[in-house]
Amino acid sequence: MKKRMPFLIAVLSLCLAFGGCISINSDIPAVATDPQGNVVTKADGNGYIVNYYNVNNGTSALADPNAQSQPVQQTQPSAEMPATVAPENTTEQQGGAVSLTTDEEKLNFFNMAVNKVKAQNAGFKKSKKTVGTEMTLTNNLVNAIANMIKDSLLPNDTTETVVNKGESSIDVMSPPGQTFVSALTTSDIQSITCENDGANYVITVYIPDATNPDATGSVYAKIFEFITVDDIMNTYAPNMNATVERGNVFFDFTGCYAKATIAPDGTLVGYETFVNGTMRLTNGKIRAFTTDLSIVLSSTTTYTAFQW
Repeated sequence: MKKRMPFLIAVLSLCLAFGGCISINSDIPAVATDPQGNVVTKADGNGYIVNYYNVNNGTSALADPNAQSQPVQQTQPSAEMPATVAPENTTEQQGGAVSLTTDEEKLNFFNMAVNKVKAQNAGFKKSKKTVGTEMTLTNNLVNAIANMIKDSLLPNDTTETVVNKGESSIDVMSPPGQTFVSALTTSDIQSITCENDGANYVITVYIPDATNPDATGSVYAKIFEFITVDDIMNTYAPNMNATVERGNVFFDFTGCYAKATIAPDGTLVGYETFVNGTMRLTNGKIRAFTTDLSIVLSSTTTYTAFQW
């Protein structure tokens, strides 16, 4: 790329073209004279050769204002001096599309798009549906009783939240309380896919199965809102009138993913997280009975109607 000539030098060149002369202050970096004040030949901003010299009063002036300007001979690239060509950027947009070939490229594009929501205080609508699909107790008597009322025991509810553009969504969008939406790296994920939906990209990130992931340091904490052992101890067990030891509480997560629909310019169009697993209590006491308990729970959260 050609460097543009400083403004004052461009003015000097224009004066030469009209047969005039000009002086400039010597504290401007020397672009037309050598340290001895000898005449220096240099191309002006219009592609013509002009001659300069320094005079004793510290100014620079045209050596011969009446001299005829000459076109500059451009140096052509040769085999010894090849032309400079800008390297191709395979991840830049090519006619509205981006290259998403490697898992790293896909995940970087995914993270960039979803993290803009909290960073730019985008507006959106959140819908979260939590369901329990199966409950089993090893105590046959308790299991028989539970089967008769399992519809009332298993959760099946949907909550909706609206965040207006300009409002903070740090505590609304998962993971709650974090300034990011995804902090995943390629070493965190099980797999990642990228499909096209018209001009948009649909990127799905699958998370490895885990038992009792940590609320702060796990892969799950980098992207999900999920049930922890503390949640079971403090919320679920009391709600079921169950008493358990912490060491007998488990949550086995399987098949969890996050899916983003992204426009070619990196704008998030839609987002969904799916968290699924089995909550297990072993040797728990429910009222007067000792039993093992397992409940399959899943939570699907969708984010739509984004406002940027």
